[in-house]
Amino acid sequence: RSSSWDQRYLSTNAILSTTFDVLKFEHGRVPSSFGSGVYGLNNVFPLVCKFVKDLKKCQMNKFEKHNSRPLYFASVDIKKCYDNINQDHLCNIVCDLLSENDYLIQNFTVLHPFESMGKVQYKSVKRVCPPECYVQFPTIAQNHLAKDYTNSIFIDGVKCNVAKKR
Repeated sequence: RSSSWDQRYLSTNAILSTTFDVLKFEHGRVPSSFGSGVYGLNNVFPLVCKFVKDLKKCQMNKFEKHNSRPLYFASVDIKKCYDNINQDHLCNIVCDLLSENDYLIQNFTVLHPFESMGKVQYKSVKRVCPPECYVQFPTIAQNHLAKDYTNSIFIDGVKCNVAKKR
């Protein structure tokens, strides 16, 4: 079976995971080039807190001036909104964000205790870099992973992927 046959049965997330890893790497380099995008709820919460704080400050200023205006919120359902995106234009935007022609993606696994549950937790960790910045696993484990995880086991995924800019 060819790899194109296998790809027909992969989830959208599986197909886009390499692209997502590369874009996270580029976001880490130049966050401002990505506008207001967020990765998930953990990134949304601080922004909402800042918005509420600024809104309260703004309303206090308006209240003092007796010039308050109503505040409106809109809620929309974005289901299927992505069906209307011009994919060629989107690909051009993504290509402009990429600073490298090739990206090396190293895979690791971390097993660490989840003591409150009495279990061992499994976490997949990826390191993305230009191929010329390759670092061997023992160095990554000692200098990076060990700083983030204590009492843990680090497993080298051995296989590296290369993503190429088209």
